[in-house]
Amino acid sequence: MRKKVFSALLFGTLVVVSTGSLVSCKDYDDDITNLQEKVDASGVNVTSEISRLEGLLDNCKSASEKADQELNEAIKAATNDAKGYADIQAAEAKKAAIEASQALIEKAIADLENGNLKAAKAKADEAYALAEQVQKLAEANKKDIEKLVKDLETTTKNLEAADKALEEKLQGTQKDLEAAKKDIEKNGADIVTINEALKSLEESNDKAHKALSDKDDELKKLIEDNQAAIKDIIDNKLTKLESDYKAAVKALEDGAVKDNAEAIKALKDGAVKDNADAIKNLIDVDIKNINTYLDILTENLNNLITGLILQDEQLEIVQAQVLSDVNKTGLSGKQFTRVDAAGNTYVIFPYMGAAGADDKTLIVGQWNVERVAGPVYYTINPTNVNFTDKANIQLENSLEKAPVGLSISAPEASTRTSAITSRAASRAASAPKNGLYQSVITNAHTHGAKHAGFDNSYALYTSYKQKAKDGKVTDKKVYSKYELNINVIDAVAQTAPSIVATGADTGTHPSTCDARYTVNYGETMTGKFNLLPQNTEFGKSAAASPKVYRKYVEAVAVSNARNEAQTGNTLTSLLKAINDANKGVLNTIFEEDNENFDNIVVNIPDASGNYSFVGSTVTFRYYIQNYNGTIYSKDIKVMFVKTLFNEDGMDIVHTPYASGENTTIHGLNADSKTDFQLEANCIKVDASNKLWYKNTNKIEVVAKDGLKLKKVEFYTDKKTPSWTASTAVATINMNGHASASVNGLGATALQSIKNMILVYDPADVEVEKVYNLEMRSYDLNGNTVSVLPIKFTMKYPNHHADLIKPNPAFFTPFDADMNDAKALKGKLLTAWANHHKATATAGVYNATYNIIAAFNTPYNNADGCVISFDYTDKADYISTAKYAKYKPINTWRLNYVSAATDYTMEVPSAAVKFGEEHEYTLQAAVECFGVKSLWYDPTDFKVVFKSAIAWADFKFNQDAYEVEYPNHSITITENQISADDPSTSSVDKINYFGTAKDSRIKETKVELLDTQFASLFKSFTVEPNGIKVVTNEDVPGGVGSITSSKIKFGFYVTDFYGNTKEYVFYVKVKENK
Repeated sequence: MRKKVFSALLFGTLVVVSTGSLVSCKDYDDDITNLQEKVDASGVNVTSEISRLEGLLDNCKSASEKADQELNEAIKAATNDAKGYADIQAAEAKKAAIEASQALIEKAIADLENGNLKAAKAKADEAYALAEQVQKLAEANKKDIEKLVKDLETTTKNLEAADKALEEKLQGTQKDLEAAKKDIEKNGADIVTINEALKSLEESNDKAHKALSDKDDELKKLIEDNQAAIKDIIDNKLTKLESDYKAAVKALEDGAVKDNAEAIKALKDGAVKDNADAIKNLIDVDIKNINTYLDILTENLNNLITGLILQDEQLEIVQAQVLSDVNKTGLSGKQFTRVDAAGNTYVIFPYMGAAGADDKTLIVGQWNVERVAGPVYYTINPTNVNFTDKANIQLENSLEKAPVGLSISAPEASTRTSAITSRAASRAASAPKNGLYQSVITNAHTHGAKHAGFDNSYALYTSYKQKAKDGKVTDKKVYSKYELNINVIDAVAQTAPSIVATGADTGTHPSTCDARYTVNYGETMTGKFNLLPQNTEFGKSAAASPKVYRKYVEAVAVSNARNEAQTGNTLTSLLKAINDANKGVLNTIFEEDNENFDNIVVNIPDASGNYSFVGSTVTFRYYIQNYNGTIYSKDIKVMFVKTLFNEDGMDIVHTPYASGENTTIHGLNADSKTDFQLEANCIKVDASNKLWYKNTNKIEVVAKDGLKLKKVEFYTDKKTPSWTASTAVATINMNGHASASVNGLGATALQSIKNMILVYDPADVEVEKVYNLEMRSYDLNGNTVSVLPIKFTMKYPNHHADLIKPNPAFFTPFDADMNDAKALKGKLLTAWANHHKATATAGVYNATYNIIAAFNTPYNNADGCVISFDYTDKADYISTAKYAKYKPINTWRLNYVSAATDYTMEVPSAAVKFGEEHEYTLQAAVECFGVKSLWYDPTDFKVVFKSAIAWADFKFNQDAYEVEYPNHSITITENQISADDPSTSSVDKINYFGTAKDSRIKETKVELLDTQFASLFKSFTVEPNGIKVVTNEDVPGGVGSITSSKIKFGFYVTDFYGNTKEYVFYVKVKENK
C-alpha cells in the first residue's frame, strides 16, 4: 500500500509540473496520467500499456504533421505586415509545442521499458505479522500524505496564478515574460518541496525497516522492496522530472510561451484542476485502504503467532525383532531369559538376579519399536514473545491428517548447544539468534507388531480464531513448510559399548587402572562417566551411530591401595557401601529419555567400617541392550585418590623495601614473615614430613588471583633475623606465569628443605590484596601427595613515614602531642573556605583550601617518597551515589609534584552549606619508591569546609536602638557590631560595610520583620557607614501616641557559597508624650 501511495504522489507531481510547462497535447497528457496510475496502482501488464502509449505517440506525430502543414500554409498566405508575421510565429510555436509533447511521450515509453516498476500490491494476509510499530508508522505516513496533498494544492494554485499572470501580460514585452518566468521558477521550488516530502517518506520507511529488522524474512523483504522503489523515485524519476522542468524553463526563455496564449489558457481552464482532483481522489482511496488494513492489524494483534519456521529435526524411529540369543557379554553363570507358563520367552536385562532387573518387557519374536522419535527445533515468530508451554503445536500433512500414534510435547526454549546446520538447499545454515524452541516427538506403538511407518511429509502448525470486521469468526492456522519426516528403519545393534571417565586426572595414571580421580583432603571422591553411544549425537544415520535401547551400570569389584582384590563378605560390604551412596545411579535401568542415559556421576565414600576407599580401584560394569534384545557389557577400572595428608595453609605477609625485585625473607617491619617451617605440615609435622619427602618427586606452584611472581626458592636453613640466603635447594622460575614446577627431587634434598621464599616486584602486586597460591606435591606416579594453600599479602612499607607531621593547631579535638600520621586518626581538619573560585555557571562558586597548610615541612625527600592524600570512599561520589553533589572538583589523589599548591582541594558550594557541611574522609600516607601502589599504612582523617562568614560570632552591641519620630534616623555602624572571624586564632573583626567590607561577603541587606509597623518608617537600608533606619512624615501629628514596644528588623549577610545568615536587631520609636 505504501508503494502505491508513493507512486501516485510521484506521478501527481509529474502531471502538475508538465501541465505548467507544456503548451499542447493536453489529451495525450491525460492518457499518460491514466496509464501511469494503472501501472503503479494495479500492476497491469506493462507491455500492453507501452503499446497503448505508442498509439498516442502516433496520434501526436499526426498532429505534428498537420501543424507543419498549417505552418507552410501560414507562410504562403502571410501578408507583409505585423499580422502576417504573428500568424507565422503562432504556427511555428504550435508546431514546437506538439513536438515537445511528442518528445515527452517518447521519454515516458523509455521509462516504462527501462524502469523497474513492479506491482506493489499489499499482502493483506501477511501484513498482520506487523506489530504495533506498523500501525504507528502507517498513521505517521497518513499525516505525511495529507501534508503532501496540501503541498500539491498549493502548487496548483501557484500554477493557476502563473497562468493568469501570463494571460494578462501576453503583450510581448520582455518585462512581462520575466514575471512569468519567476512564477514558473516558484513552481520549480514547489517541486523541491515535494522532493523533500518524498525523502521524508523514505526516512519513515527506513525507520520501519530498522524497527522490523528482527522480524521474519518475508516482512523484511517487503520493507526492503519499498526502500528500493522510493530510492528509484528520488534518484531517477525526480532527476528526470527536474531535467524536464529545466528544459521547460529554457523553452520559456526562448520565447515559446510568449506566442502561445491560447494554449496556456486551455491548460488553465481544465488540465491543472482535473489532474489535481484525480491525484487527490487517488490519495483518498489509498488512505481509506490503509485504514482498512490497520483495522485488520488490530484484530490480528491478539493472535501473536505469525509464523512457524522449521529449523531442524532429528527424527528417527528404529525397530527390531527380539532375538532369543541375547547374551553377548561373554559372562558365564548368568541367566538372560525366562519362559512363562504360556510359553513366551522373556529377555531379562541386565541379567537374572541383578538389582532392579527387568524381565517383563521384551518377548522373543515380537518387534521392539523406539518410543522417542527425537527432538524438533523451530522458530516461533514474533521472537520477542515467550511461547514456552503456551503455544499448541501439532503435526499434520498436506491432507490435514495427523501421524497416527505420535504426540509432540509443548514448546520449550531450546537447550541445544551446537549450531543448526542446513537441512536443505533452501534452509539457512545458521541457528536463529532467538525464538528457537524445541519439542520432543514420542511414539505410542512400542511393542508387538512391526511398525508400518508414516505418510511423510508433515508440517508444524498452530491454530487460532480470527474475528473479521463483520463479526464473522473463522479458523486460522499458521504452518511451517511440509518438510518434517519421521523415518521408521530397522535398528542396527551396537556391539562395542564404551564407558569413558571424564574430568579425570590429566596425564598418565597407574597401569593398574583405566582412569584416576584425585581430590583434596576433606573433599568427596567423585567420578563422572559418559555412557557411549550417546543419543545426543543426533543427525547421524542408524548405521553410523547405532541407537541403544537401555543402559545399566553396576560396581562389581574393589581393590585396595595396595592393589589387593577384596573378596567374600568384605567385597559384599564394600559394594553395598558404594551402592548406598549412588541410589538411582547404579543398579538402575536407563531409557533414552532418562537424564542419566548418556552420563552418570558416581560418589565413593571415604570408608566402610575400618576399610578406607582412599587409593582403592573400583571396577564398574556397563551394560547396554539393543532393540533386538541383545546385551553387551564393558568394564572400567577407576582409582579414587585423596591427598596423603592435610595442609592447613600458611600466610606470607611481606613489606617491600625497594622498587624492583623483593624477597619475602627480607622486609622493613617485623610483620614481614615467611614461616614455612612453622606453618606447613609437610615441614613442621614429623609424620607428614616423612610422607612428603619420601613420596614427593615433583613440586608445582600455581598462582591465582592474578598474582605475578618472579621465582619461588627453597632453602635448607630456617629463618632467623640474621638469615642470609645460601644456594637454593630447588628453584621454580615463575616469570609471571600462573604455574611452573620443578621435577626429579630426591628424598635427601627434600628432607633438607626448611624454608621457602617468594621473589616478586611490588609494582606487579596490589597492596593489602590477599592472593591465593598453592604448592602441589606429586609422587612418581603423578598421584597428589599434598596441596599446601598459601595466602600472600604485600603490606604498605613504613619507609620515611616520619614525613607526615600534622600541625595540632589545625585539627580537632586539639592534641598538642600530634607529631605523626597515627595521631591523625579520628581528627577533623576544618578547611575555612576563605577563597572562592568562580565556575562556568554565573554566580556559582567553588571553595578551595590547601590542606598541606595543616602539615609541617618537608613534604618530600630524595628517595622519591612524598606525602600523599586520597579519598577513602570514592564510590560514594559517582554520579548516582549518595554524595554525588559533593564530588571534589580536582583529581582524587593529591600528590606533591612541583609545589605545595599541588595539595589544594577544590569542592562545590554544596559542601559548604551552613549547618549541612559535608565531611570528606581522606587518607594521609607516604608514597614510596615512586611506586603508586606503595603507601605506608594510610591513616584516615576528616576534612570539612566551612564559611567563616556564616560561622562568625555576630552580635549587636545594644538590646534595642532608639529613634525619634517623625523624620529622624539612626545608623548602626561597625563599632556597634561585634563579629569575630572564626578562621583565625586571634580576635579578628569582620567588617560588613563600605570599602572595608570583607571580601568573603557577597551581599548584605536589611528588612523590617514586624511589618505591622511599616508606616512608621520611611526607609531602612545598608549604607557605606552602616545600617540606616529613617522614620516617616515630615510634619508631626501623624500619630497620637507611639508604642514603646521593640520593633524587629533583620540584617542579612550572604557569602559566595549561597549561605545567608539572619541577624536580628530591634528599634524603639521614641514615645510621643
